Amino acid sequence: MNQDFDFSKPLETDVVIAGAGLPGLVTGAILAKKGHRVTVVDHAPVVGGRFGSVQFRDYWLDFGHRDGRGIGDVQVGWSYGQLAAKEADVHVPLKIVDRVVRIHHLHEGTAKGGHTVTPGRWGEEGFIDLATKAFGCADEHLQELMITMMKLARSPVEMHKEMMDVNLRDWLNTEVEEEDARLAVLTMLRVIYSQYPERASVGRVMGFFYENPDLPDPQPAFGAHPTAGGMQGLVQPFADAIKERGGQILLDMQPLEVLYEGDRAVGLLAVNHVHLAVEIRAKAVVLSYPLWEAAPLIGKAHMDPGWAELSDKLEDVSAEGICWVAGLKEAPRVRTTGEVDDHIGWNRLLTGPGRAYHGGYHVPTLAVPDMAPDGKHLIHVLLGRWVDKSESVPWQDFKGQMSMMRDYLHEFYSNLGDSTEWSGFQRVSRPAFLAWAWSGIERHAPRAPNVKGLYVGGTTVESDGRSLDIAPHVGMLTAQAVQEDLAGSK
Repeated sequence: MNQDFDFSKPLETDVVIAGAGLPGLVTGAILAKKGHRVTVVDHAPVVGGRFGSVQFRDYWLDFGHRDGRGIGDVQVGWSYGQLAAKEADVHVPLKIVDRVVRIHHLHEGTAKGGHTVTPGRWGEEGFIDLATKAFGCADEHLQELMITMMKLARSPVEMHKEMMDVNLRDWLNTEVEEEDARLAVLTMLRVIYSQYPERASVGRVMGFFYENPDLPDPQPAFGAHPTAGGMQGLVQPFADAIKERGGQILLDMQPLEVLYEGDRAVGLLAVNHVHLAVEIRAKAVVLSYPLWEAAPLIGKAHMDPGWAELSDKLEDVSAEGICWVAGLKEAPRVRTTGEVDDHIGWNRLLTGPGRAYHGGYHVPTLAVPDMAPDGKHLIHVLLGRWVDKSESVPWQDFKGQMSMMRDYLHEFYSNLGDSTEWSGFQRVSRPAFLAWAWSGIERHAPRAPNVKGLYVGGTTVESDGRSLDIAPHVGMLTAQAVQEDLAGSK
């Protein structure tokens, strides 16, 4: 933060936003376009939160800054992002890639126990094609699987809410006669990214597969920004728009508490690295954090009891993750062919006869070379733990599971050892991924109950957005709520 900043008096603005992750930046860019003075405050020294990327040894590593909030990912299905960019009048440069996926099945659950690699495609038709090739469904039971997929993917919207509390395992046991067809559905969801799909809400699964006619087709993409690599390329244009429209982004400033006058939020208190405090006075206060991370700023006296209960439930289903990343001097070569790998999509790993979830990996530089120095490449391996807080996995166990994935890649690629320039493990604390996407917990709207002028616009807002695409949708919803209230107060 600028050393010349004046801490001697309150800062006046129209809207103050805690958190410079993608939801907060989208909210800010839209409101700034509508003529409001916007101030964004973030604890981290860079914009993006967990949504963005940070440079390390001239490589761009996704999952953002350690001090950021929100969730992360390494590729995006960009539907709401298209709408948000249009509403904010922001150009987000993208590298659109084909909707491909590759399934690695380690037969014995170990790196040297034999494996099968099956190429496929995302989407209903692609998953049905993979059902017999990779998901273990017998040919004679494929028809039942297709009927099951139609029930999940083509159900009317009103049924999604009705089925919210229904457990997927119980539903499959009732609806699907053949065991291998039931297991194929569960394996499909593991491949999508759910470690324990049997715990998923049927209503959420229906919502995931539902093709909303009001949304543009999702763009499977990486950021392709000229100066910001990885997912930071999706974040930076919204941050630039805020500043270009007269707004401020105050980094390395920790939001501490919402300021109130009676039942109205009137600002935010934040401190810098030497504890100097600034009151940021505003007509609207937005906390662009998951609900449980917003709760301490709201304070017990103003926290709605229903939100307090919901906060605990959502925090309990947040996921943690570990990654292995490596900078490579050259592109990886597939051992069986001797050729440079040209698969620019996700790779998913399943292990053992039961096809257990074991994470996935990709080589983003095959699609976006600028994520690494000239001629070099980056490999990013991810293992998410989709478990309750009480099931948190110790570091050594987590690392051991990730090491098996790393060992497998040394088997799959012939030159990985010789080409590795550097490598290391990433430990991404909760929330690492959009775990509550599969939970039957009904989430919240942006407006805080019983407090005027206060909004929680983080990724726990109710939305059908998937992974990082939830962030621009939440930003749009929050900006709409703020705009309506500010217009109504005039």
